[in-house]
Amino acid sequence: MIVVGIDIAKYEHVAALLDWKPGPCSPSGKDGCKIVKFRNDLNGFLKLMTNIRGFSPDLSNVMVGMEATGHYWMALYAYLKKQGLANVFSINPMVVKAFRGSEIRKTKTDPLDARLIAKTIAVGDLKVTRDKVENYMLLQKLCRFRLNLVREQSKFKVEILTVLDTAFPEYAAVWSKERVFLKSSLMLLSKYSTAKEMAEAGSKRIDTLLQKASRGMVASEMGKELKEAANTSIYVEALEEGNSLEMKFTVEKLKLVEQQIANIEQKIEELYDSLDLTLHTVNGIGKMMAASLASEIGEISQYSNPKTLVALAGIDPTISQSGTVEKKGMKISKRGSKYLREYVYLAAFASLCQNAALRMKYNDYVSNKHKHHNQALIAVGRKILNICFYLMKTGENYVMVFPQFTDQPQKAQEPTEEELDSLISSTERNDE
Repeated sequence: MIVVGIDIAKYEHVAALLDWKPGPCSPSGKDGCKIVKFRNDLNGFLKLMTNIRGFSPDLSNVMVGMEATGHYWMALYAYLKKQGLANVFSINPMVVKAFRGSEIRKTKTDPLDARLIAKTIAVGDLKVTRDKVENYMLLQKLCRFRLNLVREQSKFKVEILTVLDTAFPEYAAVWSKERVFLKSSLMLLSKYSTAKEMAEAGSKRIDTLLQKASRGMVASEMGKELKEAANTSIYVEALEEGNSLEMKFTVEKLKLVEQQIANIEQKIEELYDSLDLTLHTVNGIGKMMAASLASEIGEISQYSNPKTLVALAGIDPTISQSGTVEKKGMKISKRGSKYLREYVYLAAFASLCQNAALRMKYNDYVSNKHKHHNQALIAVGRKILNICFYLMKTGENYVMVFPQFTDQPQKAQEPTEEELDSLISSTERNDE
C-alpha cells in the first residue's frame, strides 16, 4: 500500500510518499519514503501526481491524507478525486496535533508533519474522513457565508437606527424598535427617509403605502401618527440631504442581504436534509443551527468520543503543568474552530427557552454551583456537543420527555453518561 501524507499550507504543500513499512524516514527516499514539495497550483498538483504514479501506477493502491487546514486543502482534495484517487482523506488538525503528542520526538517540521499524517492513515491510529466529504465541505462553506451575511444584516440595522437618530428620532418610538425592520417599515423608509420627507408626504400617502406593503396588517392610524411625529420632530436639518441618501442606500443593502440570506438558507436546508442527520430534533435547535453545527463537526467517524468535539470547539479547560502535577485552569482553551465555538454558544443560549433538561443544567450551575452566566452556558454547550456526538453516531431522533407530557412518544432521550461510555466502547471494538 502506497501512503501519501500531505502537510497543507497557503502557497506550498509538502507530501511524504511511503511504501508503507514502519521505520525512520529520510528525504533521500532510500528507506522507501520520499519527500516532495510542490506549489499550490496546477503545476504543483501535476508534480505530485507524477511522483505518486512513480510509486504506484495502480491508483487504487494509493491512500492520500491531508490536514484540513482552513480552506487551503480543498482545491487539492478536489483535484486528486478527479484524477481517480478514491482513497483521499482529510484529517482535522487538532487530531494530528494530539497524535504528534504521542511521538517520542517533539520536533515539528513540514516533512515530519507530512510523514506523521501518512503514518496516521497507514497504522489506523485515528479515524479519517471518507464519505460525504464534499457535502460537508459545501455545507461548511454555505454556513460560514450565511454567518457573514447575518453579521452584515445586523450591521445595516445598526446603521439605519443610527441615521434615524438625526433624521427622524421619533420614528422608532412610533413603531417600537422591534418593528422598525418590518417589510412595510423598510418600504416606507426607502421612499420617505427623513422626518422632513414624511411631513411633506402627508398621512394619506404614508397610510396607503403601509397598507399596501403590509397587506392591511398595519393599523390605519399609523400614517397619522407618523405624520404628527414628523411635524414635531427634532431632526438635524443640516444633515437632511446626507441622511436621506444614506437611509435609502442602507435600506436597499439590507433588503438585498435579507434576500441573499433567504436564498442561501434554502440551499443549506436542502444539503442538510441530504445528509440524513437528526440534530434538528433537539429542542431549541432548528435546522439552520443544526446544519451549522454539523458543518463544523463534519463526518462523525473521525471522532472517538465527545471530548474530541469539546476540544474542537475550544471550550475545554486550559491545563497548566508543573512537574508531574497537572491543573485545570478557569478559562477555556479557545483552540479549534472559532465558528463551532460560536455556534455552540448560540445553540446553548437558544436551548434555554425550549429544552427543559438543558435549562435545568444551566440553573444548577447558576443557582447551586454559583457559576457565572457564561460558565453555565459553556457547561450547556458541552452537553449539546455530547448530544450531537450521540445522535450523529446512532442516527436516532432526540425527543425531550417532560413530566407533564408523559404520553409523548419516546424515540431517543438525552444520552446518559453510561450510554455514551457504552457507545464509545462499542465504537472502539468495531475499530479493532
